[in-house]
Amino acid sequence: MTLTRLALIRHLITFSELCKVTNAMLQSLATEEGIREVILLYHDFYASIDSQPEMIEPEPAHDIKFATHAKGAACGCDFESTLSPESLASNLGFKDGLPLPFNKYRHKGGLTPRDPKFQALFFANPSLFDLIALHWHQLAGLHAIVRKLFTAEPQPDHCRGILLADEVGLGKTYLLAAFIAFLVTLLNRKPTFPLPPIIGIHSVSTST
Repeated sequence: MTLTRLALIRHLITFSELCKVTNAMLQSLATEEGIREVILLYHDFYASIDSQPEMIEPEPAHDIKFATHAKGAACGCDFESTLSPESLASNLGFKDGLPLPFNKYRHKGGLTPRDPKFQALFFANPSLFDLIALHWHQLAGLHAIVRKLFTAEPQPDHCRGILLADEVGLGKTYLLAAFIAFLVTLLNRKPTFPLPPIIGIHSVSTST
């Protein structure tokens, strides 16, 4: 692109009804010398395809191919797939299928339980509220996270991370909120209150 063409474009933009741009505004963006340097830089790097450096394919960091099972690894919720929603919720110690800190109902208009009108409105017009529930795949995912992160005995080399790779729109944020609520309930549990069955089996967390 030559400087003459740039000047023509400036002229068209300045008088276009679609854009309110003045010459002073354009001139404040860059000087003629700066524009010339950018054009020369463009020609140096992109004017010729033949001048492009040869792309080198990176070598794989490991010999495990994508989407293949690694030996000894548990890559999903195979165990959870055999359990019903009721069994998953029961193992997690959930009441009515939800973590203890969770609200049981959600106002369709976005009203929160902290609002003074929430409770009165709930009894006056229940149709404005939806029952909150975790889907089976969310319960299964949460159950798998807890099962993989907690061990019966301390294991310093045990995996402390989880990759949650559900598709967009399946409720990953809500699942993780349920996990946080699960941990909060566990930490604030009274000594006389029974542990969730899944923690009774895996009683020590390696992530703390």
